[in-house]
Amino acid sequence: MDRTTAPPPGKAGYQLGVSRPPLEVADLPTPEEVFGVSHLGTKEIIRLVLGPSLIALGISIGSGEWLLGPLNVGSLGFVGIGWIITISALLQTFYNVEFSRYVIATGEVPIVGFGRVPPGALVWIPFSLITLFFAFIWGGWAKAAAQGLFALLNGRIPGDADSGAVEIFAILLLLVVFAITVLSRKITRGLELTNLMFIVIQLVFLLIIDLFVVPASVWWDGLRGLLTPALPPAGSDATLIGGLAGFTALASGLNWYVMNHYRDKGYGMGHRVGFIAGLRGEPQEVRSSGVTFPDDERNTALWKRWMGFLKLDMWVVFFGGAMIGMFLPIILMRQMVLLSGQKPTRRTCPPSSRASSARSTAGGCSTSRCSSGS
Repeated sequence: MDRTTAPPPGKAGYQLGVSRPPLEVADLPTPEEVFGVSHLGTKEIIRLVLGPSLIALGISIGSGEWLLGPLNVGSLGFVGIGWIITISALLQTFYNVEFSRYVIATGEVPIVGFGRVPPGALVWIPFSLITLFFAFIWGGWAKAAAQGLFALLNGRIPGDADSGAVEIFAILLLLVVFAITVLSRKITRGLELTNLMFIVIQLVFLLIIDLFVVPASVWWDGLRGLLTPALPPAGSDATLIGGLAGFTALASGLNWYVMNHYRDKGYGMGHRVGFIAGLRGEPQEVRSSGVTFPDDERNTALWKRWMGFLKLDMWVVFFGGAMIGMFLPIILMRQMVLLSGQKPTRRTCPPSSRASSARSTAGGCSTSRCSSGS
């Protein structure tokens, strides 16, 4: 049964918070109903159920994994740094699970749920949108990626004279993301497949290099560093340590917006609310307010199944992928330091370029010529 033929929610019956309509009440759908199969075996779970965490994981493999992790480990070693990585990834996974639990229980995405918190939607929804806009959408990430693309194509770091070319690359990258989004039949599915492709390419590439370059002793030291509780080492930089903790796994504190995809995937009551389709997909109605379920034996059993799928997606795909995505670059950097005898350094921007560098920085980390790391 698809969403267009699913039974409609019942009458309003549960007021949650303030300034939003009461949640209507209907039974939880079965996973088989949502994904259109008679039985969910291992193959069906991998192919149909898992996936929203791939979008979060694809976003997460960036500043922390390629810049902050290698810079900290390359400068200070694994002990006391690896433990911060592990704790951050654990906390962010718990954080993601709790937001996703709300999505599954109500079908509402987190920002709509924020509107139910006193003093209400007029405060929290604009605040959340502004925070998200300046953190992710203002263009910093696109321009940082454009600088990396420029360096890849030209074999050098872009300078002030290359700002026009960098901006063109940034616009092109934004258009590529836009095309991937609107040309998908179902936006969430399109983003899942795109992120899966990029994640596999990155991790396989790094794994091959590490297998050929990094000796077993460094692999073991890296693993011990991730699992051994220890304070940050002497000489550590509070700013870099804080950035590492914040950007390991995802952008700490702002992960909530990525959990929207559990609704669009159809998890739990998200199936009753609807999803956002791409231009090639069949138009879908997305309800403006959520739906919850009665507390009875049948729904309790279904809730446990949905939570099992969520935990599998988050702890195996997201947490596991985040740890591997951080581990492979840091052991490679550590081996480069051991071979060269030189630690990575941070270059200080000249006054004339600090302003432009700051404008292209996302989340406190830039890939410009004045970025952390060299």
